[in-house]
Amino acid sequence: MKLTFICDSLAPMALFQALRRAGIPTERKPLCRPHPDYAGDGIPGTLTGCEADFVILLNGRPVAGFRRLSQDEAVLGSIHLPEPPEKELYRRLMDLRLFPLRSLILEGRLSGKYRMSRPALYSFQYWCYRNHIFIFHSPNIEGSASILEVIFRKLQLSTHEPDTRD
Repeated sequence: MKLTFICDSLAPMALFQALRRAGIPTERKPLCRPHPDYAGDGIPGTLTGCEADFVILLNGRPVAGFRRLSQDEAVLGSIHLPEPPEKELYRRLMDLRLFPLRSLILEGRLSGKYRMSRPALYSFQYWCYRNHIFIFHSPNIEGSASILEVIFRKLQLSTHEPDTRD
């Protein structure tokens, strides 16, 4: 069984490099942005348009999908975007339903100008809970890379694939 990690081409290069240094077989592909080959489902096939920043594949089939947001982006997406018919952030997170394991990585701390919006962040986290989206908190990009590495290693153990580290 072959486990592969796909990183969106728009994700930070530092995160991609940290995963490669950890020995995780990682590829960069366009996942979130619109692509002429995208037919609407995103899976299987090219994965383009699947609304995930990171995808773990087992034998070419998606097993886990992850979105990465700063806490400020989560607050802005939950309160400052147009309401009808659905907020863009929520729609993108709902698209993670295509994955058996779906997670959100909230990175960093809430900046000073958004501290009064802390209840909106709690409400957003509750919405994720209700929609079966796991939330991981990370202080920075290195923390996000560590979270993704641990999840990849756990999936690797559960599929009995040999460790990619030498």
